[in-house]
Amino acid sequence: MPATLDIALVNSSSSDVYAYITGLDLDNNNAWFVLKSDGRSAYHPTSPSNIGTPLAEDCAIKLGGQGQSRTVTIPHIAGGRIYFSLQRPLVFLLNPGPALVEPSVSNPSDPNIDTHWGFCEFTFNADQLYANVSYVDFVSVPVSIALTNQNGTTEKVAGMPVNGLETVCAGLEVQSKVDGQAWKELIVRDSSGHLLRALSPNQACVMNPSLFAGYYSTTLHLGTMAAKNGRF
Repeated sequence: MPATLDIALVNSSSSDVYAYITGLDLDNNNAWFVLKSDGRSAYHPTSPSNIGTPLAEDCAIKLGGQGQSRTVTIPHIAGGRIYFSLQRPLVFLLNPGPALVEPSVSNPSDPNIDTHWGFCEFTFNADQLYANVSYVDFVSVPVSIALTNQNGTTEKVAGMPVNGLETVCAGLEVQSKVDGQAWKELIVRDSSGHLLRALSPNQACVMNPSLFAGYYSTTLHLGTMAAKNGRF
């Protein structure tokens, strides 16, 4: 594999989009890596004196308008993420260590809690490039990935459709009416009522542990009763 990788970031939305690339720099003793706003220079944060210290560099990569592409270059990175935020930049902080404080969807005091953002994940090392669209903790901004190898073959992961978040949230609303459970509590809106994200149950339970309390035990109990009645 080459020493660096070019990534074309494409804005397929009608919004202002900011991108951030983070990870561990494999060619620099696994130091924290954040790509600077020029899309080429590496920023390796040093340990601050206080928790919650702002980054010392501008790392918001502003994308062009709808349909435009901006190419950035990264070194070998493990545990990499490409973040995308709509309308406004994200806030990354540093704790002593250094430890990079990345955006959180389960911390109500996080400075990005009312920002519409999402990410994909990747690892790029001397042997391989691996990337995936991550919908483990929440769904939000539609993100797709296309990879072209040295033979010119392109593989694509379409990701969530443009109206995917609206579709998921509508389904959660319906399911809450069906079983009376807290599915609609997984829906997060900003102060203006616009949809931001739909959380996974485990992330929502971080903020409210009472959500879905006893949900699976009740399901198992009903299943046991049905089995005793000879229904399955």
